[in-house]
Amino acid sequence: MSNPLLSIIIPTHNRPHLVSHAVKSALEQTIEDLEVIVVDDGSTQPLNLPEHPRLRLIRLSKSQGGAAARNVGTNAACGRWVTYLDDDDCLLPHMVATSLKALSNATLPEPIAVISDVEVVNSQGQVTVTRLPPPVRPRGNHFSLGTSKK
Repeated sequence: MSNPLLSIIIPTHNRPHLVSHAVKSALEQTIEDLEVIVVDDGSTQPLNLPEHPRLRLIRLSKSQGGAAARNVGTNAACGRWVTYLDDDDCLLPHMVATSLKALSNATLPEPIAVISDVEVVNSQGQVTVTRLPPPVRPRGNHFSLGTSKK
């Protein structure tokens, strides 16, 4: 895919049992105009991911850390927009569509960012905590995701 609308970057290190779920959730988005880039940060064993036309795997020869792996993925990204997904997280199927809609409706000058909610899910699949993003923030302001118990 030469010019996707979005690049989803997933850094990983020695967690093949987790990263496959993250990749699956990224590839199962309701919008297909995206690429998924997995950056294997020097794992002991090379990753074995299924072939997919929207999936690329970059393997670093030695571990450089999560930030460096994200930077490698960002440099390789072809999408107009970029998002990051940790290898132990999953995206809801409509996350990309919702985020792209928010970007298209934005009236602020670029650069802009979309911050989505985070749900903490227990082993039974129940949402235990929801972290909500702040309202619109002026450029340069810092924030953290607040917690809302469900």
